[in-house]
Amino acid sequence: MYVMPLFTSREQAMKAMMDLHLNASWVTTLFGLGFTVVGLCSLVSKLLPETYNNLRDLQVSEAQIRQFNFQLGTAIKERTLELETTNNKLATEIEQRKVIEQKLQHDALHDNLTKLPNRSFLMTEINESLQKSKTDQDYQFVVLFIDIDRFKVINDSLGHHAGDTILVEISQRICQTIDNLGRVFRLTGDEFVVLLKNINSSQKVLQITNKIIEQIQLPIYINNLDFFTTVSIGIVFGRQPYCYDYEEGIEILRDADNAMYKAKEKGRNRYCVFDQTMHKEALKTLLIQTDLKKALIKEELILYYQPIISLSTQELIGFEALVRWNHPQEGLIPPIEFISLAEETGLIIDLGNWVFFEACRQAQVWKKQYEKAASLKISINLSGHQINEVNLVENIDRICNLTQLDPKFIRMEITENILIKNHQIINDLFQQIKERKIQICIDDFGTGYSSLSYLHNFELDILKIDKSFIQRNLNELKTIKILKTIIDVAYNFGMDVVAEGIETEQQSKILQDLGCKLGQGYFFGHPLNAKIFEKTWFETEQASLINY
Repeated sequence: MYVMPLFTSREQAMKAMMDLHLNASWVTTLFGLGFTVVGLCSLVSKLLPETYNNLRDLQVSEAQIRQFNFQLGTAIKERTLELETTNNKLATEIEQRKVIEQKLQHDALHDNLTKLPNRSFLMTEINESLQKSKTDQDYQFVVLFIDIDRFKVINDSLGHHAGDTILVEISQRICQTIDNLGRVFRLTGDEFVVLLKNINSSQKVLQITNKIIEQIQLPIYINNLDFFTTVSIGIVFGRQPYCYDYEEGIEILRDADNAMYKAKEKGRNRYCVFDQTMHKEALKTLLIQTDLKKALIKEELILYYQPIISLSTQELIGFEALVRWNHPQEGLIPPIEFISLAEETGLIIDLGNWVFFEACRQAQVWKKQYEKAASLKISINLSGHQINEVNLVENIDRICNLTQLDPKFIRMEITENILIKNHQIINDLFQQIKERKIQICIDDFGTGYSSLSYLHNFELDILKIDKSFIQRNLNELKTIKILKTIIDVAYNFGMDVVAEGIETEQQSKILQDLGCKLGQGYFFGHPLNAKIFEKTWFETEQASLINY
């Protein structure tokens, strides 16, 4: 039988047979006798079939190993290339992620519009300065709280795009003004803060502040027009005696904010430095604000009532409910000191609902108890926050049902600045109120943003002239003309007029001569609590009664 050669050379055959433990001399002798490689393999396959098979298997295994090694090497090369590609891709992704993380971190600490550092960044910086000021006696820092005057009017009239342009321009002007002496931050809306570090000259601080005010007053060019604005600035110097009472930077920012509002109260377009007096006032305000949250629960709020009088007959025709706070430590607090706090803290809704309920309840008690009170109307003040409540009418119905007071005996008093809101929404609300026979009265007329031209847009019943007009010199012709115009226009619109703040008989007489029918003020009676009011006006012969 012919056997294909398993080996390509004598040396390979020799080696393979030696590996199979064949005697080397024997193999050499076979070759010497003329056996070829093929023949030798044939002989081995016949004489030693097992050896031959082993030898063949060995060669096949070696071939498979070589093939495997080749494939393994190829796979390793491919895998290595793949890993290198993956590593390069991962390195790129890591770099991209670092860039994204850096951007996110930057965005988290910077304002998107002006690109200035934001409130979070500011608080970190102020806290660091505060801590440093407690350990380094020579370190001084200053906070300037900047607010654009009347920015809401600018934003509403020019539009948000123009408003944004103004904000960016103002931020750039502030940055250019302080140069490298500090850092500018944007809090929110139209509020900015400048933090001056390591500055020991108060004169230098005031120079910087005045320069900011000057730069902001320069015209801003928008849509081919020049626009002008101003700012109010509150200043807090870090190194002051009370500074060490601060625990966190937020307290410093609060005082700078308070100083800024003081600047606005003084006329805007100026600065105000926070001092010890303001610190005490701010602390008192903070304590009152905290106590106010407890006042409703503890029933510390009470209502006082002031008479509204017919000027011609001096008869009582109604009364206004005025809230007071009987504070356990501070005593009787007038509304001017806590109503704004109630609005800021969101308590005004609960407070307003309580006032409305208590006033209606008391009015109904008097109507049942005294014949003189049967036809009297009660005037109740509503804040802008209450007017904006979607369930205002539902609350009115609920309270009238609970107290059994007929709504026709209620006058709702609102301030005139509420009228600048959405006319249609306000008119729809007024329509629902008037369907319940409730009268609507504009309070403090002449002190808000509206004017006589607004009156024809709304269904109003009563106009109350603010006491500031009444307490002017009524002998001046100009004042008389203003009052006469208000009264005549109100009557032309079908409204009655109440003059507030009447304190003398002369004022009462002049207003009556001008055609004003109703009056309210200390000349007729101070606000009184319920018990004293009923004794004064219902249990004596002092007050007669007319229907109105």
